[in-house]
Amino acid sequence: MLTTFELEQLCLQPESPILDFTQSFYEFETNTEDKATAALVKDIMAMTNTVRSQPGYIIFGIKAVPGYSPEFIGVNDVSDDAILQDKIKSKLLPRPEFHFYSLTVKGVTIAVLEIPIRKYPMPISATIKMKGIEPGKIYHRQGSSNSEALGNEVIRIYEWLKSIPDLSNEPQRDAEISRLLVQSANADIALSTTLAAIFSLARKYRLEELVEFCSRELNGLNSGVGNETNPLLQYRVVNTFVTYASVTLNMGMYSISQLKEAFRKEESFTEANVLLSQSITGIENMITNFGSSDAKKLATMKISSREFLPETSPEHPLTVYLFPDDISNLYTRIRQETIRLLMKT
Repeated sequence: MLTTFELEQLCLQPESPILDFTQSFYEFETNTEDKATAALVKDIMAMTNTVRSQPGYIIFGIKAVPGYSPEFIGVNDVSDDAILQDKIKSKLLPRPEFHFYSLTVKGVTIAVLEIPIRKYPMPISATIKMKGIEPGKIYHRQGSSNSEALGNEVIRIYEWLKSIPDLSNEPQRDAEISRLLVQSANADIALSTTLAAIFSLARKYRLEELVEFCSRELNGLNSGVGNETNPLLQYRVVNTFVTYASVTLNMGMYSISQLKEAFRKEESFTEANVLLSQSITGIENMITNFGSSDAKKLATMKISSREFLPETSPEHPLTVYLFPDDISNLYTRIRQETIRLLMKT
């Protein structure tokens, strides 16, 4: 189930084979109920059969305008999950798994039909003829619409279904996740060790969000600066000092708080949000280098002015100053993000 924040972020993406926006809900209460039920059946069947690596979503109450942010217009009188489950009962074989729920976003009700990836012995097809649906035929998503799968498309769907892990192993998977959750919370175990173990588990069970997260943390981000507004990477942002000047400091003369205050008063320094791109092992090395005393009060990182401000011309080097608490707090936030993702899996 999506959180409100995750739903808002999802709605910023364009429609695709695994994401569909619609302004209104199925009109089950009118004389077009059979048509509405057929639309529900076809939507679930097509999304379930679509080759993908992530859950599929049909989101109701969204007005999508190409090139602009979506408008949250909301829906009224939506059904509950049990009613929708009953409406597809006996109409599809194998019976697909889906979840239906609603969330309040910007003061309106947004309904979500979520279709997870599950292993089935064959593609889903209808057992009866309905409006726009022929029994036994296989439908899937092409672009942002439903269409009949033919020839090689059907073969590809069969091969994809065969490749999906069997959820009969779910108790074992949950036990492995629980063990890694405990390990993630243990500050005595290096995060690099834990993330490597989580990456292995995520690949084993095709947990794509965890695979992406662990890969990013183990390898480092593609860009050091410039993504500080990306909401998915906020845990990686550090508020620190950036300068274009060449500065020589007598570290023994200042405490950390005095250094920060001096930087704030110096015109050549700018206090800014910087997204750190170092791998988790790089961050651990920085923590080790800082040590437990104030002997080493800061570290520096060189970046291009165009990384920080893409419009900058001419390009020149900038220096980022990082303090021990910047790095230790960042490390804690990465640990918290690891725990959050494991708990939602």
